[in-house]
Amino acid sequence: NKAYDEAYQIGLQDGFKSAVDQRLKDINQAIDDFQVLVNSIHTIKTDLIYQNEAHIVSTIFRIAEKIAYGHIAENPDFVLPVIRQSIELAQADDEVTVLVSPEQIDFIENLKKLSGRDFDFLKNIRLEPSDKVMSGGCIVETNYGVIDAQVQTRVEKIWTELSQALPKIKKIAG
Repeated sequence: NKAYDEAYQIGLQDGFKSAVDQRLKDINQAIDDFQVLVNSIHTIKTDLIYQNEAHIVSTIFRIAEKIAYGHIAENPDFVLPVIRQSIELAQADDEVTVLVSPEQIDFIENLKKLSGRDFDFLKNIRLEPSDKVMSGGCIVETNYGVIDAQVQTRVEKIWTELSQALPKIKKIAG
């Protein structure tokens, strides 16, 4: 009887130890599985941010573009610094023609009459209206070539530079 009780206790302890070991093994496996899940969620989050970064930058650029065009429409005198900078790139003793939008040529002529501002930078320049040029920009033609300072051209150049720097979106198998 005593041997039976001892054998029973040993069996009970072995069974308990075996059950605890199995349960610990199951818990450790569950923790490992959970860690894999957490890591994959982090990877998915990082991939989503990376893949949407190009879209986010594109959206911000488009918003800035709309704001810039709207700002030029509200403040037509913004074209003067653009014209001045473009002309400064051309040499003063050269034949220089500046193409501007028809609305801008009217604005500049009225501004010359009404403002009394310094327009010496235009003295050797021929201003011509052109339907090719959008309001807010200009095209400067010289003996040496053409300087395209249209807002659209500058915005496109900025976008080209930005888009080359954007991360490439990887294809997701699906």
